[in-house]
Amino acid sequence: REHRVRLVVKGGGHSYLGTSNAPDSLLVWTRRMNAIELHDAFVPRGCEGRSEPQPAVTVGAGAIWMHVYQAVTPGAGRYVQGGGCTTVGVAGLIQSGGFGSFSKRYGLAAASLLEAEIVTADGVARTVNACSDPELFWALKGGGGGSFGVVTRLTLKTHQLPPFFGIETGIGAGRIEQCHDRPVKLARQFHRAQRLAIALGLGHAEVAADLRLR
Repeated sequence: REHRVRLVVKGGGHSYLGTSNAPDSLLVWTRRMNAIELHDAFVPRGCEGRSEPQPAVTVGAGAIWMHVYQAVTPGAGRYVQGGGCTTVGVAGLIQSGGFGSFSKRYGLAAASLLEAEIVTADGVARTVNACSDPELFWALKGGGGGSFGVVTRLTLKTHQLPPFFGIETGIGAGRIEQCHDRPVKLARQFHRAQRLAIALGLGHAEVAADLRLR
């Protein structure tokens, strides 16, 4: 304040508005704070007896979604709602609301926030959740990255994987019917087969083995 130097917080550096960078500023870069810890039965601090234990993941503010997805889904067989771009920083997305590829099913990424650790402007490190400092906790769920302090760690609830889960990506070269029409046809066939499998109680492999483009 005395020297009128802007303070900027940077995690993954994916801010479309450029708020994670600024000229002539003091930059707090949290990239090395990237530890990931899985929990089978997490209860936010101060919520004992008021909140049911639930599976969760605690993530350092500098982690990116790629590493969190790898830890939660292959590592624990669960899903955590995050961003569609895997190099986006976790803390920035959570504090900005966080619409992702599966938000229609799981909601915004911020809706999964159970607890946060934050250093506020008075220099105090605080642990906030629905039971402790609930107003600041609420503000972090979409109020914008760095608006209320420097977030150092987040704990997010994880979700059970649905029967069918995944993303198809690729690069095609050739005629339009090869690059677009045939993959769309395959996706539609898979969707119909998925609905049939659920109705009949079949497994994914049984349906996939019979799925062919015609």
